[in-house]
Amino acid sequence: MVVNVKRSNFYWGVFILYSLLNLFTFVRSIKYYMFQNLFLVKVFKQNKFLFSLFTGYLFLCLYFNYTTVETTPFFVWGLYSGKEDVPKTHKIITVSYNNDIPINFKHTYQEPNSAMIYFPLSYYTNMLANNNKDYLQTTLETSLYLKYPFFKKFGHKLICTNNDLQAYLPWLKTYIQSFVNTPIDSVTVFEKEVQYNIDGRLELLKSKILYSIK
Repeated sequence: MVVNVKRSNFYWGVFILYSLLNLFTFVRSIKYYMFQNLFLVKVFKQNKFLFSLFTGYLFLCLYFNYTTVETTPFFVWGLYSGKEDVPKTHKIITVSYNNDIPINFKHTYQEPNSAMIYFPLSYYTNMLANNNKDYLQTTLETSLYLKYPFFKKFGHKLICTNNDLQAYLPWLKTYIQSFVNTPIDSVTVFEKEVQYNIDGRLELLKSKILYSIK
């Protein structure tokens, strides 16, 4: 009986050892397979310069996160850090041409046209409200330039100037004419104040003309 127990323990020991060896071999093969198929490993084998760009970008992201330097669009410190109150009314900008024909983008594939109109238009309006000064310039002067003075050499290329402001509205008229496929005599930009009623529909409260382009 004692001999049988010893044999049983011996067999169990051999079985456990064999299982552990198989598990170790399996883990090693999985790690080797994963390492060989990692994206950065493949890039390193194919193009070491491109690998340097990728790894450099990753290290810069880690560095900017560590130093809390805002590097839009890669990292914005404090994004989503506060509660946003829901306003009772909303201000929207609409654009019309040739006797108040509204520009209406009905399809999602027209979203680039919408972005090219309304994003720069909002930027233009904000600059006028800031005494014709690009608010990005204030951000650069109070944050980035203080920590990294060498950015001053090319930071001015990121800022809109007074010449850009003067050229914007004529450009807007030309751009709108490029996709409406009709001659344009005038373009009117409205600022409208709206609110949602109890049925969830927008109600127009008031409207005013911001810019009129002839």
